[in-house]
Amino acid sequence: MNRGLVPVIAIAAGLVLGPLSDLVQGHEVTSGNLVIEHPRLIVHSDDAASGLVIATIANRGENAEILESVRCAANDCSPGEDEPIATIPAEREARLGPDGVTVRLTDLVGPHFEETMVRLLFSFADAGEVTADAIVQIRPPGD
Repeated sequence: MNRGLVPVIAIAAGLVLGPLSDLVQGHEVTSGNLVIEHPRLIVHSDDAASGLVIATIANRGENAEILESVRCAANDCSPGEDEPIATIPAEREARLGPDGVTVRLTDLVGPHFEETMVRLLFSFADAGEVTADAIVQIRPPGD
């Protein structure tokens, strides 16, 4: 192989694969003492009007935090749950989604595309609003 071509290939691979590494390793958003890990929006079809939010929220602080609401940043959906949603104890985690607190967003506007991002706003009593990009996943009912 041409020795001059090796660095070019390595740089090109880094430019292409670098941005994907966050998705491969999972993603998280940190704001103060809160960490929103692996946020996802699960919909049943590409034109679904509602979806389930799945995430883990870690509270690294010394005081409990209250998750008051989750909504779309573009105001193109409605929170489908009563507020507040969950209390996250100090130094603990809360799970949204399967086997955790159910957070369903309604009035979603499709079409939805697998592995695209939708920006969500998580509103907390003390920490305020935290923005996180959730990965859209299309799963048939029962999956």
